[in-house]
Amino acid sequence: MGEKGLAGSRSDGYIITHPMLAEQPAKLPFDFICSQAGISDGDATQECHCMEALQTERAIRASVVVEAGLDEVWEAWTTEGGIRTFFAPDARVDLKVGGAYEIYFDPHAEPGNRGAEGVCILALQPKTMLAFTWNAPPHLDRVREQWTHVVIRLRRLGADRTEVILHHDGWGTGDQWDQAFEYFQRAWLKIVLPRLQYRFRVGPVNWEHPPGPA
Repeated sequence: MGEKGLAGSRSDGYIITHPMLAEQPAKLPFDFICSQAGISDGDATQECHCMEALQTERAIRASVVVEAGLDEVWEAWTTEGGIRTFFAPDARVDLKVGGAYEIYFDPHAEPGNRGAEGVCILALQPKTMLAFTWNAPPHLDRVREQWTHVVIRLRRLGADRTEVILHHDGWGTGDQWDQAFEYFQRAWLKIVLPRLQYRFRVGPVNWEHPPGPA
């Protein structure tokens, strides 16, 4: 998949940044934000600094079209067997709010180094939305113990065609946070979502010889 697949909305299955979510964050008028918070003009300068963060909150956003039915795509994201076909070699899933959603990219490593461990489901709507916590990879130790948030939304486009929309937010600031953001921007857009497409176009991923980055 070429870089042009990240530029905008397409109908041919390429991964894209979602058309409603451009790289530059949307700007809301400062006075509008303060008014919505119930803050008077006199207090705005002192009290609205936190509101400015709403204008600059960064997130990873992507969309992909998968040549498979909604039921199949939902199963791929929400069952241990489905996850093994595209996401990682192993997983532990307890499909309920508060249940485990652990993804083991290196299942034979020592506990704490296997991948997304301790991750849990925050919210779900069957065949529509799955939200879960997420953490940084083990080499980013200062931020690994903190949680970001991933939301996966599914939209039926046809009997054998489903749109998957990913939104990953909750990022801090600083060197390791920046590294984690860049790491997952590449991981989601270049590896995980292309492998989801591969799973339905070619077949389940062979974890001894997985397809490379798109």
